[in-house]
Amino acid sequence: LGYAGANNRGAAVARGGLLALLNNDLVLARGWLEPMLAVHARLRQPGVVGNVQRNLRTGRLDHTGICFDHRGKAGHDTAYPLLAALLRGYRRVPAVTGACLLIAAERWRTLGGFDPGYVNGGEDVDLCFRALAAGCTNAVALRSIILHHVSASPGRKRRDEENSRRL
Repeated sequence: LGYAGANNRGAAVARGGLLALLNNDLVLARGWLEPMLAVHARLRQPGVVGNVQRNLRTGRLDHTGICFDHRGKAGHDTAYPLLAALLRGYRRVPAVTGACLLIAAERWRTLGGFDPGYVNGGEDVDLCFRALAAGCTNAVALRSIILHHVSASPGRKRRDEENSRRL
């Protein structure tokens, strides 16, 4: 089904008010969820909330939000805004990675979930763009930090160009 289809199926049977979507290649540290919940509760119109991710192999920052290059291609921002982390605990971003995200179940349904036309890439950014278009705020919870086996799934990058064109 790919990432979009599998998560759409899981979300369809979920019963809670919030959905936490997690890749199967994450290492979750104690206390990773609470900062995400706090940011979600703090935003006036919460869209998608992500977190800080470190590469499990290297320990380097891998994700503090999605940014775009001069060609409009999505990539991971790796800057850590220390002052924002200390003062607010979050930063507003255009998009977050789907490797670990939090969204209200009702918002997910209203936005239509992930577009299954994306195959293992781009569906997260597309969802975030739809949240922005609906007047929501996407954010990274800067006090939530997890470890990630970055792009470890076989074939993860196989459809990147096609997904980028679709986005």
